[in-house]
Amino acid sequence: MPPPEPKNKCLDCLGMKLEGTLIPPNKQKRKFWQKPSKIPQINLYLTIQFNQHWEELLEGRVKFGLKGGVLRLHLQHGNIPYEFRELGGYIQLATVGNQQSSWPTCDLKQRPTDSNGNRAKGGGAVTPEATQWQFHERCQPESQPESYETDQVSWCHITNQVSGENPAWIFEEQKGNGVLFGCLNRVKLATVNVTALPCRIQAIFEVSQRDICVTEVEGLWSNNLTRNKTVVLNRLIVEHLLVSKFKPYLSRVELQYG
Repeated sequence: MPPPEPKNKCLDCLGMKLEGTLIPPNKQKRKFWQKPSKIPQINLYLTIQFNQHWEELLEGRVKFGLKGGVLRLHLQHGNIPYEFRELGGYIQLATVGNQQSSWPTCDLKQRPTDSNGNRAKGGGAVTPEATQWQFHERCQPESQPESYETDQVSWCHITNQVSGENPAWIFEEQKGNGVLFGCLNRVKLATVNVTALPCRIQAIFEVSQRDICVTEVEGLWSNNLTRNKTVVLNRLIVEHLLVSKFKPYLSRVELQYG
């Protein structure tokens, strides 16, 4: 079956990629008294990049970014125990300079910490030549985001939602810069227990009205407007963006095992 069209709706604003790696039985997560299991386990690695985007609107344009959002996983024939969810805490997003390589490429300045303060570890990706039980990534960015340079440092707070069926991670900007800027490069997200085949994993990044921040406006209204009127107009712009571009999701990736 051919892969569907890319589902990064606004790549300049948010780009997301999810990778899965099959864990050998002797390296699977388990309690010290448990024996190696024949049930497959999969490590999930997340790459996500935040930026600001210019959008043409009427006779002018607006620039906006994200203050936060929710990454939600929908699992079929799999589960992620809460203790297997590793991404969380305060994380510094890596900034990106002018690059010509394939998206997304960035250096991770700081890896996330777990409840014990341990850094998450990386791992290798499963390729079609490596195993007949392959991951088929069903979403790839269709183009590269605009290159940019900045000295801005963006800190993100990531919180796990307690949900057995649909695990979720809440992203929030923390340093007061207004919007998230930078990326996380292939950080350990979680470990999936496969319960049957095929195992399907769908990752969706959702935003609400409060997550969208207008940072600049050109050619839409006079600079002499009062602050209250500007706030109202910015809110109307956000509502337009939410309906036209960001619903029901901003980015979606699907993986399949088996």
